Amino acid sequence: MILKKLPNHKAPTLKKRIRVLHVPTSGVNAGGITKFIIDTMTIMVGKEELDCHLVSPKGVTEAFEATLTDSQLSLKVIAGRAKNPIVYFFRLWSYMRQHDFDSVHIHGSSALMSLELLAARLSGIKVRIAHSHNITCDHPFLHRVLTPFFRRLYTHALACSHDAGKWLFAEDDFTVIYNGINRQRFSFSADDRSDIRRSLGLTEENLVLGHVGHFNAQKNHQFLIDIFQRIAQEHPEARLLLIGTGKLEEDIREKVGRLHLSQKVFFLGNVSDVYRYLSAMDVFVLPSLFEGFSIVLAEAQANALPAVTSHHTPKTVALTSKVQYLGLDEGVDVWASEVMKQSSKDRRLSKEEERQLALFDIETISNTLYHYYVAGLLETIKER
Repeated sequence: MILKKLPNHKAPTLKKRIRVLHVPTSGVNAGGITKFIIDTMTIMVGKEELDCHLVSPKGVTEAFEATLTDSQLSLKVIAGRAKNPIVYFFRLWSYMRQHDFDSVHIHGSSALMSLELLAARLSGIKVRIAHSHNITCDHPFLHRVLTPFFRRLYTHALACSHDAGKWLFAEDDFTVIYNGINRQRFSFSADDRSDIRRSLGLTEENLVLGHVGHFNAQKNHQFLIDIFQRIAQEHPEARLLLIGTGKLEEDIREKVGRLHLSQKVFFLGNVSDVYRYLSAMDVFVLPSLFEGFSIVLAEAQANALPAVTSHHTPKTVALTSKVQYLGLDEGVDVWASEVMKQSSKDRRLSKEEERQLALFDIETISNTLYHYYVAGLLETIKER
């Protein structure tokens, strides 16, 4: 297998345009993987040497189709990965053969990416990138069964963090490319803070906590609501903003109702301007059961927003002193106390913190990824 670390020198130019196909195995949605792909692809579209394409194994909402159209990104929906994987496989294989891609970039968290990688291999794509975005998966048995096969299919390995890389690639070589952030967009804005609070009927007298993420087991909303209930008992002016959707949303709504918190918890759904809502918050709370990287926590820090997260979030995402880690076993009282402590912090960043955030700037990450594509293709050409 071709498993080389990313070279440090400037990427050489090619005489042809590189055609790269991205396939997020979880589909095109409001999650961090899609955000990473769209943000990096949007920047790369401006490069003359690169053509970026995107396949979604699930249907895409009209809102996302509009976003992709505005960004001049090419999208193909090939549905059926979960319900009819054989039909999906052959449709994907046919699409890959027809479009003569140089590289395929598969995004996921398990050896189930073998499906896309095999289609790429059989269609003749020489550079096959497996990108790990988490530290666990939903189908551990299938993951274990497919792992030996999986490791013979990819040629390059990427991960959003060291932990995510070790989870999927074990002792094999891999390169860490962090999820990038748009620092300018996510910078704190007093105007956005005022506008969003006003639109929600809130004032500066309200203590506003926030969370961004899918309503699923990983994000641990049940514990988050318990934390908020404890805070609201002592601080009736407290409010909680929940951004996102998911299969467990109705369960959380029911719990909020049972605890008589319906007037204090805002279910905002998916929003396109998360950065404005971060400015409106006083503390970001992320009690996840596991995280591969957590791009939203990095974005919160770009906003200079104090945050409290669990020890299951990688320490590499703590780019500033704004992040505090707690164990989930420390209980609701400890979490509530720490959240209140963090709420008194100011919204300023030191020069060193600004420098750390600059390393995760989306432009920097996109250029690194572009370099990776070029280096991988040249590496393949040399081996022919």
